[in-house]
Amino acid sequence: MVKQIEALVLVLFLSGIVYTTVRWGIPGTVILLGIGMVAYVIAYNYIEAWRHREALKNAAVQIDNSYIYSEEGEDCTVRSRAQAEALLLEKSGNKEFLKGNIKVHALYFRHSDTREDMVELKTEGKRIRSFLVFCQGFERFLDMVQEHQDAIETDHHIKIAKEDAEWYFDNALKQEK
Repeated sequence: MVKQIEALVLVLFLSGIVYTTVRWGIPGTVILLGIGMVAYVIAYNYIEAWRHREALKNAAVQIDNSYIYSEEGEDCTVRSRAQAEALLLEKSGNKEFLKGNIKVHALYFRHSDTREDMVELKTEGKRIRSFLVFCQGFERFLDMVQEHQDAIETDHHIKIAKEDAEWYFDNALKQEK
C-alpha cells in the first residue's frame, strides 16, 4: 500500500513539474521543487514509520519461514539482515515464530569448483538457521536456495496446520506474495 501511494505522489509531483515548467518556466519549477523537497523532508519520518507498521502487520501473520541469502557473490550483509528479520518477527508477536515453528534461514554463498554442498552452521539461538552453500556459480546457488526452500515449506505448512488449524486458516490467505 505504501509503495502504491508513493508511486502516485511521485507521478503527481512529476506531472506538476511538467505543468509548472510549461506554465511558469524555470522559476516556477525551482519553486515547486523547493516546496516538494521541504514536504518530503517533513514527511520522511512518517513514511518510514508507516513502512515499519506495514512490515510488522505482515510479519504478525507470516506462515512461511524467512529465507535470507546472499544477493551477490560474497555478500557480508546476510547475517545482519537475518537478525533484523528475526527481530521483526519477534516484535510483531507472530505466534508461530514465538513457538519456534517459523525460523529464519540465512544462506551464505561460497564459490567452490570442487564441491556442491549445503552445510548447516552453528545456529544462533533457535530462531536463525545458518547454511554455508558451496557451489560453482551464483546461478546454481539461487537454484540450491529454491530447492532448500521447496524441501522445507510443504512439511512446515503441514506441521503448523496440524498444531493450530484455526490460526493457520485465518492467516494463510493474508500472506503477501
